[in-house]
Amino acid sequence: MTDTIRFTLDGCAVAAGPDETIWDVARREGTTLPHLCHKSAPGYRPDGNCRACMVAVEGERALVASCIRRPVEGMTVTTAAPRETKARRMVMEMLLADQPPQADAHDRSSHLWTMAAAQGVEDSRLPPLEPARVPILDDSHVAMRVNLDACIQCGLCVRACREVQVNDVIGMAGRGHDSYPVFDFADPMGESTCVACGECVQACPTGALMEARVLDEAQRGDGGTWDDEVASVCPFCGVGCQVSLKVRDGKVVKADGINGPANEGRLCVKGRFGFDYIHHPHRLTRPLIRRDDAPEKGLNVDPANPWTHFREADWDEALDVAAHGLADLRSFFGGKSVAGFGSAKCTNEEAYLFQKLIRQGFGHNNVDHCTRLCHASSVAALMENVGSGAVTASFNEIENADCAIVIGANPTENHPVAATFFKQFAKRGGDLIVIDPRGQALKRHATHMLQFRPGTDVALLNAIMNVIVEEKLYDRQYIEGFTEGFFEFRDHIRAFPPEKMAPLCGIDAETIREVARTYAGARRAMIFWGMGVSQHIHGTDNSRCLISLALLCGQVGRPGTGLHPLRGQNNVQGASDAGLIPQVMPDYQSVADPEVRELFRHIWKGTQIDAAPGLTVVEIMDRVYRGEIRGMYVLGENPAMSDPDVGHARKALAHLDHLVVQDIFLTETAMFADVILPAAAFPEKRGTVTNTNRQVQMGRPAVPPPGEAREDWRVIVDLANRIGLDWDYDDPREVFDEMKMSMRSLHHITWKRLEAEGAVQYPCLSNEDPGQSVVFGDGFPRRAGRAKFTPARVTPPAELPDESFPMILTTGRQLEHWHTGSMTRRSAVLDAVEPEATCGMHPATLRRLGVAPGGKVRLTSRRGSVEVTARADRAVAEDMVFLPFAYVEAAANLLTNPALDPWGKIPEFKFSAVRVEAVDETPLAAQ
Repeated sequence: MTDTIRFTLDGCAVAAGPDETIWDVARREGTTLPHLCHKSAPGYRPDGNCRACMVAVEGERALVASCIRRPVEGMTVTTAAPRETKARRMVMEMLLADQPPQADAHDRSSHLWTMAAAQGVEDSRLPPLEPARVPILDDSHVAMRVNLDACIQCGLCVRACREVQVNDVIGMAGRGHDSYPVFDFADPMGESTCVACGECVQACPTGALMEARVLDEAQRGDGGTWDDEVASVCPFCGVGCQVSLKVRDGKVVKADGINGPANEGRLCVKGRFGFDYIHHPHRLTRPLIRRDDAPEKGLNVDPANPWTHFREADWDEALDVAAHGLADLRSFFGGKSVAGFGSAKCTNEEAYLFQKLIRQGFGHNNVDHCTRLCHASSVAALMENVGSGAVTASFNEIENADCAIVIGANPTENHPVAATFFKQFAKRGGDLIVIDPRGQALKRHATHMLQFRPGTDVALLNAIMNVIVEEKLYDRQYIEGFTEGFFEFRDHIRAFPPEKMAPLCGIDAETIREVARTYAGARRAMIFWGMGVSQHIHGTDNSRCLISLALLCGQVGRPGTGLHPLRGQNNVQGASDAGLIPQVMPDYQSVADPEVRELFRHIWKGTQIDAAPGLTVVEIMDRVYRGEIRGMYVLGENPAMSDPDVGHARKALAHLDHLVVQDIFLTETAMFADVILPAAAFPEKRGTVTNTNRQVQMGRPAVPPPGEAREDWRVIVDLANRIGLDWDYDDPREVFDEMKMSMRSLHHITWKRLEAEGAVQYPCLSNEDPGQSVVFGDGFPRRAGRAKFTPARVTPPAELPDESFPMILTTGRQLEHWHTGSMTRRSAVLDAVEPEATCGMHPATLRRLGVAPGGKVRLTSRRGSVEVTARADRAVAEDMVFLPFAYVEAAANLLTNPALDPWGKIPEFKFSAVRVEAVDETPLAAQ
């Protein structure tokens, strides 16, 4: 028996699958029928309301909408006979009747005008809508314009918002010809709950919804005519959305989502509107050298006017000064007097070259990057217990799951496109369990929201596992076949009953039991976690618990199952894979393994790899502060903002004898530099990046770097040769080929494939395999193929609230701003939406302090103090403060605790004791 349906289309015998419509089959056979309300893209269901795609079915009186009609066996369909052709032309005339003339259209190249032209329709004989009934312009949003005089009521924007992005902001209001899309309760777009993902703009077929920057003052524009269009990858978070960058007059002016394996055409506000940072006037365009008469080092440089501290130089002089300074320190004090921070914002090839330069040029492993500050503890636990530091399944696998836990993560703000899949999962009826000390937008989609006490992750997770063990809900067959250490773990976990842990974690015992039974009872379940799990001194223990929970229930290795730490930066996975970590070489091969060192001695032409693991980010800064490390090469990192107890880090940077910073802006860290080397931004260079899903993707340049700025890999090679290395790379492809010599993860992934296909996921089993979304179905890369249970004990945070510091500070990102803000705060749209630093506190807390929302408060920890605007936020517990860390004027990391997790060496960003005081804003009387 077959599911194939055979029918006749325009006189030809054709076959259809059970889920195909007549429109789908016609397109596959080479006929693209007109379509306006239908968008042939993942996540969009056909609606059939515009009637532009009508066809005739033999034996049926009325024409049918081909986008929603499925063929049946023996059906005869015609698409080009006079009847349906005339009907489609009339539909186009009716729709054009109310449109502005094409010459004055909001989008002269809109899909509507393209479809009309395909039908031979240029204008309409029908009367237009009366002027008094034409909706007026809504220009209330900084990024988008709403011109409903071009709306054809197709409903695509509603489906884009409700069903694809699942934001539920747009709906239809009114009746008949007067029905139009509205935002929330008919609010102006800019005052609504719109999160500016722009999905509605990308979906709109008429220009009724458009990006503001492509329209002139008269609201005329052209959203389809460009000097160039380049397929690349978004440079912000670890989701790795593929984007199409539109170039006009030498600048990127628009970004659309591409149907990539991670995003399926979707973008968030950063990916769609945040690209213009590359054209900001603060861009570095020539090398800079610190002036001899410059003031002392500190945060005292204006990025718009660096000439008070620096002078311009040509590349030869700047590279010579940079290289000689580092080489001289190596000669006088030894190689370990120099350390390096690489970047997760650079390509895989650049990360590989950077760690190679430090290891080969200075003879040690003191090289690290921002993975140390986000998921180092997760990687430590995964390597220990699973044998691999990457995710076991793509986040897209949630479509095959019955249950999902999201813990210590806020995907709607930090990974918004991944969050769309989570929301769709919940909308389909999946059990979504959200566990976090802060409330969040996913809460309204969740079956369970466990807002537990900060720092009690292990207590809560052990209690959940206690229920599974005591009620024998675990998967005995899986445990026996694929794990080790279960019996010791079982004995350990019996000491954590829910009734005992409930007072500690703040979640009642019955809720803990419900969650345990829900997860254990699922056929397929996934666990996602973020830095709310990892950024603790017990972050590795937190991750161990999550791994054990999945192993208990056999939820690894099958579609719809797995462990997924949502990676932060766009290439933190790839940079880690490439060896930008102090204790491992590329592909997580230990520096202590003599066979690994011998492999790289061969590849790197005799280089002896130091067998001692190197220092991590925080350890390096401590050695700098003590004078043991005297020089640094910092590529695309900003420790003067991102390190914990950043006041200490800034003092350390000021102590350096020689600091070389390579970046696209004069960042806070670059203000301490002796030499600044201007780099190309990601949309200005070619290279590969690897996202949180293990998908290796090709980034392509859309525009050239400004001025004399250069691609990072070229600068690294030039600097390497000036410190005495004999490197000969002419293209990043050559670097990629060298990486493949030592990295099994890149087997069957070639540069040529990536250029042709855009993305390939590892592990990849053949030259045709797109990659394996789910891994470890037949065992783990550990001894005997078994994953390991590791018990975890309850460990309190490094510092607890007391009378002097009675509240808990937690830090994180915002939807609009990324990491230290060096890119997003230079994007016009993103900075306009969130222009100043704020801290979130519960309204009851503000009332107790006597502070109105919008008033100023002072946050003080044992390390520092900041003043910041208070924002009322019911998602924050009454004894907590949430502070984003993107704002230099209220730097969260002046307050955070540098105490480290003993295994992952990650700081405790998520828990610091603070005092909160109202700031007296009464102006002083004139003297």
